[in-house]
Amino acid sequence: MTDDSDHPAAGRQARSLTYKHNGDKYVVTVGEPRKVHKRKTGPRGGYIKDADWQTWGTETGSTVTAIINAGRYIEVYSEMPSKGWANPSTVGHDEVISIDWITTSHTPRG
Repeated sequence: MTDDSDHPAAGRQARSLTYKHNGDKYVVTVGEPRKVHKRKTGPRGGYIKDADWQTWGTETGSTVTAIINAGRYIEVYSEMPSKGWANPSTVGHDEVISIDWITTSHTPRG
């Protein structure tokens, strides 16, 4: 999602977001704490080139209350205390693996 045409309008909200940061994968869903999925490792924690992420995630931080497109980045808001996370924390569009935007249906009047 690096092309600006892929970025929805600022202020748009999402239900969930999956992104990568510092080699780990994060899954963020409104109403739940975010989950971190670490990279798989070899025996005794050894490095594996191009390893996939663990299938299970570890909860981190407090419950996520909103995911909002702030234009240049995505903002993730959490309940206070946010337990070690900036509030809001920011995610660059280039880090996004997938995002589930909330769609609003507009019914024409007439």
